[in-house]
Amino acid sequence: HGHNSLSQFSFLCLWEMSSEKKNQQLEIKDVDEFVSELLKSSDELEYNERQKKAAIIGRMFSNDPKLKEVIQKLRYHKIDQEKLILIDEGKEGKDEGDDEDDAIVNILPQSKESIEGHHHAHQMALKMAITSKSNLSTIIEEVRSSSRLLKRAAVKALVKHDSPKFADEELINEALTCCNRTCKLIISFCAKYHRHSVIDILIPKLREREGTVFISSLIQGCSSKVVKEQILLNKKELLSTQYKLHWRQIARYHSEVI
Repeated sequence: HGHNSLSQFSFLCLWEMSSEKKNQQLEIKDVDEFVSELLKSSDELEYNERQKKAAIIGRMFSNDPKLKEVIQKLRYHKIDQEKLILIDEGKEGKDEGDDEDDAIVNILPQSKESIEGHHHAHQMALKMAITSKSNLSTIIEEVRSSSRLLKRAAVKALVKHDSPKFADEELINEALTCCNRTCKLIISFCAKYHRHSVIDILIPKLREREGTVFISSLIQGCSSKVVKEQILLNKKELLSTQYKLHWRQIARYHSEVI
C-alpha cells in the first residue's frame, strides 16, 4: 500500500471537493480492516499530509457511529516490535576515543528505538475527533489524560469546540478539576479565542484556591472590569516585583486600568 499512499490521499482530496459528496452516504463497514488500511496507507506520508488525510476522514464519516471505534483503536495502537527503526550503532570505523560516548549511550538505551510509529496514529485519531465535531468525549479524554504529547492540540480544540459548543460552565468545571498546568493552558486559549467570560469566573476562584502568585500572570485575559477588581483587591501585594503581571498586554487591552 505504501507506493499507492499518495494516490489514495489525492482521491480523498478530490472526493472532499466534489459537489456530489452530499448525495453519497459513506460508511465504515469493518473497523479493524479500515484501521489497518489507514495505517498502511499513511506510513510514508509526511506529517502535514497525514493530518490532512485524517481531517478529511473525520469530515467524511462524521455521522458514522463506527468512527468513534476507529478513533479509539488509533489512540491505543501500538506498532509491532519488528517495525521499530533501530539506530545503527556504528561499530565499524570507530576512533579510540569513542568508548566514553558508548558509556553515555548505554545510560539511555531507549534512545535506540524510534517511537514515531506509536505517535502518528495517535495524532490522526485526535485530528479525526476534532474535524468530525461529533467526538467531543475523545477530546475531553485527551485533555484529562496524563500524557502531555498532544495536550495543547486537545485543549485548543476543546476551547474552540462549537458544534455543539462546549458551554462556559462545562469549560470552567474542566479547568477547575484538571492540573494547574492544563488549567493555565485552558485560560491561555480562552484569552486567544475571546472567551473572556470563562476567565472572568475562573480567576477569582483560582486566586482563592491557589493564591495571588498563580493568577498574576493570567489576569490580562479577563475583561477590564475584572482586571481592575483583581488588582485593587490587594494592590500593594499584586504590584510587588515577585508577581509576573504582563504590563504590556494589560496596557494594550486594558488601557483604562493603567
